[in-house]
Amino acid sequence: MLHLNLNALERTGTLQLRAACPAADFVLGGRGPELSEPVSVTLTARSMATGQVMVQGRMSTTLAQVCRRCLEPVAQAFALPVRFVFIPDDEYGCRDDGEVHTFPAHLAELDIAGPLREEFALAAPLYAECRPDCRGLCPACGSNRNTARCDCSSPDVDARWEKLRALTNH
Repeated sequence: MLHLNLNALERTGTLQLRAACPAADFVLGGRGPELSEPVSVTLTARSMATGQVMVQGRMSTTLAQVCRRCLEPVAQAFALPVRFVFIPDDEYGCRDDGEVHTFPAHLAELDIAGPLREEFALAAPLYAECRPDCRGLCPACGSNRNTARCDCSSPDVDARWEKLRALTNH
């Protein structure tokens, strides 16, 4: 998906990476939001004097979701600043811990797709609302209360909740 040439980074000290990554690369096992366009990634990689690599930048896309209240389609802009630190695995006996990522010291190319997918999965909203005041669906007839008015009466209240309701009314 997205590779960082460590030899070129060592020669120049800084590299710019820009890519449009396919949406399918960010779908994790069929879970999470769908994307309606590729993920735009803009990153700057810097080689540190200690052999570490710092990568920071931004990724953005448009999420194709449904409103959690009325089930209407919602296109939601999503942008996320990202920052990663990569350390050669022979340095200080470090292990990959989520904050700091390790890589074999002899590696020529660093695949940063995994950390990008992980950041996306953690930050992407699981739910969307078409608008803050969405009225949702009628629980009786299922009509969208934002677009139609129904004459349904309020649903029957389960009698088992009456004792709890009595406590809150005092």
